Amino acid sequence: MKTSKDIGSEIKTIRKESGLSQIEFANEIGISQPHLSRVENGFESVSKPVQKLIQLRFGSINGGDKQ
Repeated sequence: MKTSKDIGSEIKTIRKESGLSQIEFANEIGISQPHLSRVENGFESVSKPVQKLIQLRFGSINGGDKQ
């Protein structure tokens, strides 16, 4: 099972590959930039609905539940 740090690192990679700043990416997925920063650094987790939104808009989060 992936840890919050693993998922955060994957989200950061997806964001950077998309060429978006933290502010732009956070706006796209409906969370604040400070929250996104804490997620990317493994200090907080992101909800399953937000993970799903990232998967749909930007690609897979490895270890995420794909339906």
